[in-house]
Amino acid sequence: MYQKILVPLDGSSLAESALPYVEALAATHNAEIVLLQVVVDPIYDLLLTGPKLATATEDHLFSQRAITQRYLDCLASRCTEKGIRARTMISEGIVADKILDCARRVEADLIVLTNHGFNSPSQWKLGNVTYRLLHDSEIPVLLIRSKQPSFKELKPALSVTPVN
Repeated sequence: MYQKILVPLDGSSLAESALPYVEALAATHNAEIVLLQVVVDPIYDLLLTGPKLATATEDHLFSQRAITQRYLDCLASRCTEKGIRARTMISEGIVADKILDCARRVEADLIVLTNHGFNSPSQWKLGNVTYRLLHDSEIPVLLIRSKQPSFKELKPALSVTPVN
């Protein structure tokens, strides 16, 4: 059913928590995993910080790409040690746009990512990137719930005790 599974990562352990699920799916379907990280385009730093800092950011981008490639290669090698085909991609620009673009380019059958894991009721919402992917993706998006307390665990904190 699945031949290529796209996994957008941001370098966090939260994002990586989707990998065991992805590895299980890939092993079951003999699918290839495409590990993607989007590096923020320096033009946004220019707009936010001005030309002086943007120049430093442009110089920094080269080393950021190298760090990102090492990170993705490490994750890919863990997959291949388990007998799962994996490759890496780095893209630059607006994160949600680049994830959707990459999904089209590699002809992914599924995008898998985690939510932010917000714990308080005021934070029960989807992140901007996740929302865009769920709304705009032409292929299925599997959203892995991050490790967070269940509603039953939160209920005592949310309940109101009557006052006499």
